[in-house]
Amino acid sequence: MIAKAMSILDIARNSIDVNLLERIACKVRRRIEWSYNPGSRLEQKHLDPAKLIDRFERYQKITGVEINFEDKRVLELGGGPLLGWAYLAKARGAAHYVFNDMALNESLIHTDKAKRYFAEHVKLINQYYKKTLSSDLIVDNFLELSNEKAEELKIKNASVDLVISNSFLEHPNDPLGVFEELKRVLAPGGVQYHFVDFSNHLGTFDPFEKLYAVPKENVHDVEPTLNGLRVSEWLALAEKAGFNQSKFVPYLVESESLSSIVNADESWKKLGNNDLASRCGWIVIS
Repeated sequence: MIAKAMSILDIARNSIDVNLLERIACKVRRRIEWSYNPGSRLEQKHLDPAKLIDRFERYQKITGVEINFEDKRVLELGGGPLLGWAYLAKARGAAHYVFNDMALNESLIHTDKAKRYFAEHVKLINQYYKKTLSSDLIVDNFLELSNEKAEELKIKNASVDLVISNSFLEHPNDPLGVFEELKRVLAPGGVQYHFVDFSNHLGTFDPFEKLYAVPKENVHDVEPTLNGLRVSEWLALAEKAGFNQSKFVPYLVESESLSSIVNADESWKKLGNNDLASRCGWIVIS
């Protein structure tokens, strides 16, 4: 059944005008303000109160990864404009939460739009986890905000038990520097869970279209915000930074028969099809 489904998917990919889909996607992207830089507005895509809960639970159930927040001092990297998984972590027993995003704009958190989002988000969390959280995380000193670069955190040595991120690791320009900084701030026995999206971030039907067509060192020509690192490269960097154990737990792996993989530039093919076909999943480091 899986093989049949894959063959149907491949036929669909080959029969649909991918260029047309890409043009449509580009038009849609141009109408979206990718926006949580200072002075920007909150867009509708930021304001779905159920999305982060759904993603967290779905990521865990499909991969079998279970993240334990109980009594943990947590650091979230690159969580977006509205505090990411902070409320969810509080509901699941976290002791303290450092929320880091280099483009964090604190003024957005206090807008009426944000307050309505937080109220509905907390309501859903309380229903799902059977809790009675308040929508104000700052009053009890649970939440600490940070907007430094991930490789230059103003956090004490060995002060974090758990690091989490969602679609962050594919972006840093100094990935080894990020891991070396996390090595510094993690307490003994600390664990990292990074959900990584290895696609081209262009919304194309083939998630690696254009990305694998250019030499690997030119990945910024396709999408300026991506570093282009694949699974094996991240695991090697974790080892280089001094972490003893690291693994990849896939959430979605594409067919190796995708035209983007078959016709990939030689600089990508050196990594092997397992790397090239990995669409997204958890990188777990301890």
